Amino acid sequence: MKIIYTFIVISLFLVSFNCVFAQNEGIPENLDQIKEMGTKIQENILPEAKKVLEEEALPLWEKMWTWTKNTVWPWIKSLIKPRIEQEFQKEKEELKKEMPKLKESLWERFKQIIDI
Repeated sequence: MKIIYTFIVISLFLVSFNCVFAQNEGIPENLDQIKEMGTKIQENILPEAKKVLEEEALPLWEKMWTWTKNTVWPWIKSLIKPRIEQEFQKEKEELKKEMPKLKESLWERFKQIIDI
C-alpha cells in the first residue's frame, strides 16, 4: 500500500508541477523561480491532492480491493486449485517411480567416492 501511495503522491506532484508551468506559461528561467513554484505547489496544490487521495481515492480502492478479494479471487482460486492438485499428484507419482533409481544412483556415487 505504501508503494501505491508513494507512486500517487509523486504522480500528483508531477501533475501539479505541470499545472504551475501552465499557469506561468513558461519554463522557469532561474532557481528562484523554481523555488517559488515549489512553494506554490507545496502550499496550494499538495494539501488539496492529499485530501482528495485520502477522502475519495483510498476508500474507492479499498472497496475495489474488497470486492476483488471476495468475488474474483475465489473464482480464480476455484479454477486454479484443481489443476494444482492434479499437477501435485502427477509429480508425486513420478517421484514414486524415480525413487528406486535415485537410491541406486546415489549408492553408486557413494561407492565411487569410497573406491577413489
